[in-house]
Amino acid sequence: MAAIRVLLRVLVRNALASIREFFLLERTQARIARWTESQRQSMREYQDAATRRMQVARHLQTPELIPVSLSLYRESIFMFALGLMVSRKNDADVARVDGQAVLDLICEALNGSGFSTRSHLESLRSTLMASEPLASDRLAPEVAIRARDDLDAVTRWLSTLLETRSQRQVRQARLRRVAAVSACGVALLYWILAPHNLAIDKPVRSSVPTYDTAPVAAVDGEKNGRFGFHSTIEDSPWLTIDLRRKHHISSIKVFGRGDCCFDQSLPLALEVSDDGNSFQTIDERKTAFSESDPWLVEPGGLSTRFVRLRTERRSVLVLSEVEVNGYLW
Repeated sequence: MAAIRVLLRVLVRNALASIREFFLLERTQARIARWTESQRQSMREYQDAATRRMQVARHLQTPELIPVSLSLYRESIFMFALGLMVSRKNDADVARVDGQAVLDLICEALNGSGFSTRSHLESLRSTLMASEPLASDRLAPEVAIRARDDLDAVTRWLSTLLETRSQRQVRQARLRRVAAVSACGVALLYWILAPHNLAIDKPVRSSVPTYDTAPVAAVDGEKNGRFGFHSTIEDSPWLTIDLRRKHHISSIKVFGRGDCCFDQSLPLALEVSDDGNSFQTIDERKTAFSESDPWLVEPGGLSTRFVRLRTERRSVLVLSEVEVNGYLW
């Protein structure tokens, strides 16, 4: 158990360090601070040259063009490796670097990265160390395709190692990332603190429904232009929404039917309860309302669990939707 706890602490520490570096770019800024403008210019030139060759090589997919693709990948890998050498040595004579030196540099970078596989290294070695001009052209088709895929993976990985941004560009990247995460944090906080429709898909009880409706249709978030719930004719038909626990309520919006007969459920009482048994009327509607012109109640300071709509005479209760807007926390 002690070893597991130590491992977890190490993993958490490394994860936090990676997150910190992603946003603050401290190690990146320290690394590029050591480079001269001449180094950075040479690295950028090698990176651009390598990227151009890599992009062309990726588009050469037909069997007869794969040898050309392998040659371009080889040049691209050389260019990326030369850029890495310049980043390590200001006085590096990169013009005299051979395939073995490039292979050694890449293998050194690959060690501990978790990227390399035997296939990648074999393709890399055979490509960089080939002395026969027609070596790529003489490969069997399936071997050539596999070598191209391996070299593409190596080249993509190498492209992430070369850092050519200036100090100013790194600072700008840091500001953009911090600003982005700050904006996401503000948006998340707003979402948490803003009112939500607490009634949607909550348990509902009601008087006897008719016309193939159900009480849950009043809290399903849908409006169809007619109605979601329709009771039978009875004394004071009702519909009760259980929010499952007490919530602070900012507003209640009651949508009537959307087709006709907008006054058939009047007068309509809006009632609340903490226990589902004893209800208190907080508002009453005596004028017509509809799906397009809903009844809006803003009770102010109300905290409750149950919300009930009850017609105050013998009639029907017809509703399209009921929204109870409040706070999750």
